[in-house]
Amino acid sequence: MHGAEAASCRPAPDHVISLILNDKSEYGIAEAKIAEWSKLYPAVDVQQELRKMKGWLDANPSKRKTRSGILRFVNNWLSKERDRGGYKATKTAVPIFKDYDDDEDFLGSGGASP
Repeated sequence: MHGAEAASCRPAPDHVISLILNDKSEYGIAEAKIAEWSKLYPAVDVQQELRKMKGWLDANPSKRKTRSGILRFVNNWLSKERDRGGYKATKTAVPIFKDYDDDEDFLGSGGASP
């Protein structure tokens, strides 16, 4: 029976990932749905967020969602991640460095050597 148990944990062939529900069944997420969310939330790495959701649902069995509520959960999660700035926006951002070569004594030593 070990093979049967392992098979039930894997997403169906057309599903990229599956999320566990409150009744311990799995809700499969298809590539087409991921593509749709990627268009809605372009600054968010949707596949990474789905992996984080999977981990969160595994770790919080009392907070798992129903089959009718799982898409709302996913949408809310992605929306909050977008509001935080997402991943793609931060990956392309140029780091900001303070210019310390402006003859300013930033150590406050008054020009004296230690």
